[in-house]
Amino acid sequence: MHELYFNYLAKCIQECYLLRRKEKDISKLSDFKKHLKRGKVYRRGDLEQWSTSVDRHLKELLKLEELQKVGSGLYYYPKQGAFGNVPADDEMLVKIFLKDDYFLLTTPNDYNRIGSG
Repeated sequence: MHELYFNYLAKCIQECYLLRRKEKDISKLSDFKKHLKRGKVYRRGDLEQWSTSVDRHLKELLKLEELQKVGSGLYYYPKQGAFGNVPADDEMLVKIFLKDDYFLLTTPNDYNRIGSG
């Protein structure tokens, strides 16, 4: 009889521990998410200042489809539009990727306009 009670008590304690741990993880994830701004591209290294377990938080946000991976170590927190997620701005994406703002973006239309395409 005492063994059954002990096993039941141990199971309850374990469930309470797991529940508290899950709540703690969720609160850490929501604290991490508070620092993100919609429509912005982030490097993994830039996110380290807000979390001690960046990879786990990124993995969870990717799984929830709240973040989009746009390249190796690059993540986009999309804006919500009337028809779903708005794609990342090309200039911002290239600027974050290059870690520089000295670049020129062109399209084939620009070359066709001047007659060299």
